[in-house]
Amino acid sequence: MTKLVKSSARTLDILELIAAHPGELALSEIAKKLMIPISSMHGLVLTLKTRGYLVRDPASLCYRMGPKFAQLAVVHGTLVELIAHVAPVMDRIGTACKEAVTMSVLQGDKIVFISNRPATSIVQAVNAIGTSLPAHATGSGKIMLAYLTDEEFERTYPNNKLPRLMASTISTKVELKQAVLEARRRGYAYDDEESERGVWAVAGCIRNSVGRPMAALSVVVPVIRVQANDIPYWTSLVVEGAAEISSKLGFVSSTE
Repeated sequence: MTKLVKSSARTLDILELIAAHPGELALSEIAKKLMIPISSMHGLVLTLKTRGYLVRDPASLCYRMGPKFAQLAVVHGTLVELIAHVAPVMDRIGTACKEAVTMSVLQGDKIVFISNRPATSIVQAVNAIGTSLPAHATGSGKIMLAYLTDEEFERTYPNNKLPRLMASTISTKVELKQAVLEARRRGYAYDDEESERGVWAVAGCIRNSVGRPMAALSVVVPVIRVQANDIPYWTSLVVEGAAEISSKLGFVSSTE
């Protein structure tokens, strides 16, 4: 039997450990769980971070899955089938509202964009495929967080303080919990200049056959074009579109 390369095996062990963890892990935690000397961990983790497979939070100094995995998942795995299901719905929504339409998935406490449709106007908000944003600062993130279990939510947000991107960004777990409960009750969530100045969005959740959040559909609009009478229409587009895809995935809606 060919001898395994230790550094390669350890690299895969690190990725599998972090992928199975909903939140973030410190370097010391990874080393302890995998019984890898901390001196060996530095080089392995730095390589993964440099290549985009891991992201290090500048505040907590902990690691989570990076955007590279979303890029790979677009080509392989179940997301390919999901994107195929969602593509005509995204096209239809984009044609109807003439604004940007995105699809994102939840990875820990981040959302990663995996598909998009541009607006017809020159001025528009663009979320490139593979880029990520803090889930608590986005409509897409909040509506997907709304369908996690309480235990998953607590693991994802072990601390009360959350990073504030903008003046209107939710900054505590208590506020976020209230926001996701409201999003679950309504069936949609907004981003009103919470992730970026001048950007507004509304999102609906795509759920699988057992009700788990698979992805989020969102209409993203520059604030300068947001009119009060447009909001209900955009909201209905993403909610109905997400419900249509969820139904195709086997989800049967019921009173929650």
